[in-house]
Amino acid sequence: MFDPSTRFLVVDDMGTMLIVLRNKLKELGYHDVTTAENGYEAFALLEKRQIENPSEQFQAVISDWMMPVMNGLELLVKIREDERFKAIPFMLVTAEGEAKSIQKSIVLECDGYLQKPINTEKLGRLFSEAVQRIKMRQRAAR
Repeated sequence: MFDPSTRFLVVDDMGTMLIVLRNKLKELGYHDVTTAENGYEAFALLEKRQIENPSEQFQAVISDWMMPVMNGLELLVKIREDERFKAIPFMLVTAEGEAKSIQKSIVLECDGYLQKPINTEKLGRLFSEAVQRIKMRQRAAR
């Protein structure tokens, strides 16, 4: 699991899903949650925080896959291409269940993938799996 003080950026174009994710995070003991309605807005928040308060940068991103303006996969690519943000754990949440899509997200170094509907247990499992993937990626980079 992530540290309880982890600063999350949650991205979804549906207000109800943002509320659900925020509540599930609170149930797991996480209280520092900022939301964005699409990938473009999320990346702007990452950049703004980097400029204004880099010591308070987001420490994990949970993003819906299918969104207007910039979808979750496009956001993942943009984050992984940017030296400032590429190490931030990134997890996708979606109704998409196609194996080909999941494989594409893994190739792009997505740290976790969760299918809707979301419950607290599934979210906790996602975090545990993401932490393991991050550790494996860090070992491989050495």
